[in-house]
Amino acid sequence: MFAKSRSEKDAEFVRLERAMRVSGLDDKEIDNYFSDMMTEKEMRPYIEGARQQGYRKGFEAGVEQGTAEGVEKGIEKGIEKGIEKGEEQGIEKVAKSLLSLGIPVEQIGIATGLSLERIEALRQS
Repeated sequence: MFAKSRSEKDAEFVRLERAMRVSGLDDKEIDNYFSDMMTEKEMRPYIEGARQQGYRKGFEAGVEQGTAEGVEKGIEKGIEKGIEKGEEQGIEKVAKSLLSLGIPVEQIGIATGLSLERIEALRQS
């Protein structure tokens, strides 16, 4: 409504006044209605407040959705790391068992994929 030209606004007021007369309002009631209407300048703070409230609600919804997605990704990442750590520990356990059986370090490296340095460190622990 605020982007309309003065003549467009005037035409709307004329149509509104006609509709009021058809509905049975007298001149005084129509004058009271128009004098009670807020001007564009008076409405700006309300419009700006509503706009800011909309931004705030949108921001809060975005934060909530982002947090939920972050938690979900964090859980997935934690599970992946846990699986990797478990696999690593399992491989090291196998390497220690092979060491205790006297299997050469080079063969353990080939079988497990561990470096020779890591296998030697496991032997020392």
